Amino acid sequence: MSPPGRRRTLASLVLHEAPLPPRRAASVMVAVCRELERLEAAGTAVTDLDAERVELDADGSVQILPGGDPDGVAAGAGVGRLLFELSVGRPPLGSEDAFEPHLTRSMSPGTVSLLARSASGAPGHWP
Repeated sequence: MSPPGRRRTLASLVLHEAPLPPRRAASVMVAVCRELERLEAAGTAVTDLDAERVELDADGSVQILPGGDPDGVAAGAGVGRLLFELSVGRPPLGSEDAFEPHLTRSMSPGTVSLLARSASGAPGHWP
């Protein structure tokens, strides 16, 4: 772990640096997914994953803070929402979410499609 003061939440990253370039957003989300896998292997279920509960260390490692509603949205849905936030700069507004043209112009059609599915409220649409 990094020394105190070197860790910040994903929400802070979104607030101060988003939208992130696709490679950087993907890198952060790979670290989040690795931590989710580690927690799952340890028998810890993660629900209602949000940007305030994900902490990033200066070395790129991730810690997911406890909390969330036990009956909340599965971690996979939370991953989709976090990817959207990193890529667009705000949480998804729902299945009718409109992307700002200045953001999507620099994204591949596949990335836009992935983010559109991530913004969807339907569980079967989560990437």
